[in-house]
Amino acid sequence: MDKTQQQFLERYLATLGETERARVPQWGAEHFCADEFNANECARLIARGVKQASCSLLAGYEMECEPLPLAGRLTVVLN
Repeated sequence: MDKTQQQFLERYLATLGETERARVPQWGAEHFCADEFNANECARLIARGVKQASCSLLAGYEMECEPLPLAGRLTVVLN
């Protein structure tokens, strides 16, 4: 996450009460898809409330050596 994304996320987290913030086990910022057009389209659908869920392949996390997301994870979706 770059500095601008981190600042955006921190501004949002500052709007949450202590109890709400304590319920968020992980947070991050990312974009969907591998190309700009589709990343922007996914962000648009999320903003409109059309796209409300997502998933990834376990193999992708394993290949990138990334931890699996936890239930309740907060993700800022980037365009």
